[in-house]
Amino acid sequence: MVSAELLRSLPQEVAEGYQSVGSSERNLVARADMKIRWLENTALNRLADPVKLAARNI
Repeated sequence: MVSAELLRSLPQEVAEGYQSVGSSERNLVARADMKIRWLENTALNRLADPVKLAARNI
């Protein structure tokens, strides 16, 4: 189970997405792997979008 501190540190839309990833997966290792890959992909996508990145820095 992810700590509340991690969820508070994430942007709201990322935290909501993170919580929903792998929710139907029964295997805890597979679920953790899905969440890690989802976080990696989300971070890469956010960094690759300069418009969103610039908007966050305003």
